[in-house]
Amino acid sequence: MRNWFDPDAPVMRFLTKVMDLILLNLCFLISCIPVITIGAALTALFSVALKMVRNEEGAVVGSYWDSWRANLKQGAGAFLGAAFLAAALYFDLLMTQRMEGAGLLQNVLLIVICVLAILIASCLLFLFPYIARFTDTLFTAVVNAGKLAAMHPIYTIVALAVLSGLAVLTFWSDLTMIWMVFFWLLLGFALCAYVQSAFLRTFFDPLEHE
Repeated sequence: MRNWFDPDAPVMRFLTKVMDLILLNLCFLISCIPVITIGAALTALFSVALKMVRNEEGAVVGSYWDSWRANLKQGAGAFLGAAFLAAALYFDLLMTQRMEGAGLLQNVLLIVICVLAILIASCLLFLFPYIARFTDTLFTAVVNAGKLAAMHPIYTIVALAVLSGLAVLTFWSDLTMIWMVFFWLLLGFALCAYVQSAFLRTFFDPLEHE
């Protein structure tokens, strides 16, 4: 029983990791409040999560805010660019749905919009983690994020499916919304980033040694 409270005991390591995730999630939520800083918040979230899977995180709170400040400009630029593209696709979708008598053309445009949305989402899966781990221009980060998504299609498809499933579950019913809101507020964002980082680490390691 006494060994359970040893800092190196499996139970204590697990509880410490859970508490770190809760703190990380809280920092993320607070830094998202201005909305325009969501990009920097996502970058800082993955910066700490990538360190956590390597057991390099140190002080979670301090590490998070250091990364947030360091990536504020680039993270905000990436988020605003993604928001602009999402708004443009949504506008195109509304216009396409209102087309009358278009038939085949309307269906083709809907398919094109869906494909573009998937491609953008695939790139975003890697973009903020890439910015968190590497020092590059935003353009280079976007290009390399797109390349990583293409190089690892299975991970990209599964990750998009899981994240989409969590989003659907959140809004599935009033009951699931209550439970999922509690999950997201407690540690949901940090946990998702941590699980993703376990895979992203294997993709980033070869790039770090080039």
